[in-house]
Amino acid sequence: MRKAFILFLSLVLLLGVAPAAFAASSEATYAAESLHDLGLFQGTGTTADGTPIYDLDRKPTRNEAVTMLVRLLGKEEEAMNGTWDIPFTDVANWAKPYVGYAYANGLTKGTGATTFGGESLVTASQYITFVLRALGYESEVDFQWDKAWELSDQIGATLGEYDASSVFLRGDVAKVSLRSLEVAQKGKTETLAQKLIADGVFTSEQYSSAVWFMLPPSFGDRALHEYLISLGKSEDYPHVLGYKWNDDEYIDTYWFDLKAKHSNPNLANEITAFIKDKYYFDWVDGGHSSPHQLEPDVNLVRVEAINHKYYKEIIISTFKDGLWNGTGYFIQDGPIKMTAFGDRKIHEYLVSLNPSQVVFGALRGINFDQYWFDPGSTDLADKIGETIKGMYELERIDIIEKAPHQMGSELDAVRVETCNQNNVKSIVVLTFKDGQMYGATYVLK
Repeated sequence: MRKAFILFLSLVLLLGVAPAAFAASSEATYAAESLHDLGLFQGTGTTADGTPIYDLDRKPTRNEAVTMLVRLLGKEEEAMNGTWDIPFTDVANWAKPYVGYAYANGLTKGTGATTFGGESLVTASQYITFVLRALGYESEVDFQWDKAWELSDQIGATLGEYDASSVFLRGDVAKVSLRSLEVAQKGKTETLAQKLIADGVFTSEQYSSAVWFMLPPSFGDRALHEYLISLGKSEDYPHVLGYKWNDDEYIDTYWFDLKAKHSNPNLANEITAFIKDKYYFDWVDGGHSSPHQLEPDVNLVRVEAINHKYYKEIIISTFKDGLWNGTGYFIQDGPIKMTAFGDRKIHEYLVSLNPSQVVFGALRGINFDQYWFDPGSTDLADKIGETIKGMYELERIDIIEKAPHQMGSELDAVRVETCNQNNVKSIVVLTFKDGQMYGATYVLK
């Protein structure tokens, strides 16, 4: 199912078109499928074609929760083959191996001296307590069992979504379980997933393949991913795809179909507000029109989280009736280091001039930063040239095509390229009019 979905989105990317409405899974279903692929989660049955039925909208019992926990730990075979002495008299026969293993290993203590409460519904705090114990934490020492989410929020197994009033479903079991795989065990740097890999439960390749959409390797920031996934109010969106664009660039893509039942016409602006609040961005690459959100209705919203060799960027695009509009936000812990050219001075100056677009790239061994301007004055290129002369010691200036550099009438565009080829640096300033190009190359000493 998921492989077919990946193929579908791959074709979408190759053809350069936005996908039509397509049934996609919620975060809970993604989590259940990932865990199932790893052999850590089973459904309550199967459909006629063998597809697992996860029953994610149902509240789990304590018997089910402990069973799912034992599977999460990769200990199902050991549990089934073991002989367990448990004091509880209310455990169903099918659940005894799982409850026995959990009890013997300190993962559950029951609800009384002889009662486990196996048919009782499990609460969020109870299941989180199971998971925290599996990670090596002790209830009433490291956390309060009835407020277990306080510790799980701190270590990343949960994200602040649970409290005493939370309705806890089998889908929540899947989400908490999957997130816990990326959490380090108490007092160790090794995550639960790494331990299971070392124990031979699954391979690192199987893990990467199974969880790419929940723990995307591309952008390297779970906060953005978790936020975008949380926007999915139904199984209509988001569609998620992580892929390698080239050796220097990896991308996580999220598609939101705003014709879905629970659409939000202001979604792009809400995502933009989240990005502006959370991240430092050095500049914004404007799209084809303004404002960013097309009005009144948008068919699709696409978010691309890009991790390039030289920068990180989040692009928010909106689509309506075949038209595209987008804005790119270049993200960094601090100001962009501009590795391509290796000097922030010229970058800060050019960004202050409000370029309409900025592009990073590499061609034939030359790394470059490219800045496009829709000139509001005919002497913009000359002003940039004079600034370059005052900013750097130059070896020479090479005139391109003809002199003077600046055409003496209205221009269609100005482009500046800051180039670095094997530490030989140059800045190219170009002007365009009626399909013709003029310019100069400033070669730095």
